[in-house]
Amino acid sequence: MTLVLAEHRGPVLVLTLNRPDRLNAWNDDLENEYFALLDEAEDDPDVRAIVVTGAGRGFCAGADMSDLQDASTTDDLQPRTPSRPRAFPLTVRKPMIAAINGAAAGLGLVEALYCDIRFATPDASWSPRSSAAG
Repeated sequence: MTLVLAEHRGPVLVLTLNRPDRLNAWNDDLENEYFALLDEAEDDPDVRAIVVTGAGRGFCAGADMSDLQDASTTDDLQPRTPSRPRAFPLTVRKPMIAAINGAAAGLGLVEALYCDIRFATPDASWSPRSSAAG
């Protein structure tokens, strides 16, 4: 499954976090795909702006708590070595727009705040705490 959908609409690249069954909860694989697509957009002269949204009824419910639970119960813990710093989206030089269509919580709120401008539906909700259930 593709965790981040990419659709070119003229000079705009629309990136859709694609884990609707988990309210687009953030995990390492989603982060890697998202950051790689941001890298590609940065290098693509045809992309003039980036819109970030979520599939289904949520923008991003924060960290995937089931992934965190799994990590805390395994005997084979490996330290996470991120390929890029968490604040990587702040380095993107093209305008980034968050289209917030539902819950933006924890890391989801952070990702929305990393964007240059944010638009939200009337049903959107904001929370500094993650709402992704395990």
